[in-house]
Amino acid sequence: MPQFTPEDVAKLIKAKRPSLVIGVPTLYDALNRSRCFCGTDLSCLKAAFCGADTLPRAVKERFEEIVRSQGGDIQLREVAFNVLAQEEIEMRKEKGEYTGS
Repeated sequence: MPQFTPEDVAKLIKAKRPSLVIGVPTLYDALNRSRCFCGTDLSCLKAAFCGADTLPRAVKERFEEIVRSQGGDIQLREVAFNVLAQEEIEMRKEKGEYTGS
């Protein structure tokens, strides 16, 4: 999406019926406040993930409430990428000690 608007997300969900939503807390907060999004059939969603910043409990709970009221049944999960682990992986790759993918 070149520029985010809750209305565009709602249109995309209606048209494409995605099973997954990934975003930052401000995205979910904006969706929670959007009348257009709150009126969208969300039964297609199988998972939702949030990262890049702390997810406020109120935003998480409101999003899950909206999804349930619109036909879905998911939990918004907060995820993080461990930068320190990535540095360790890179170091092991350089030494030829890394066997993962």
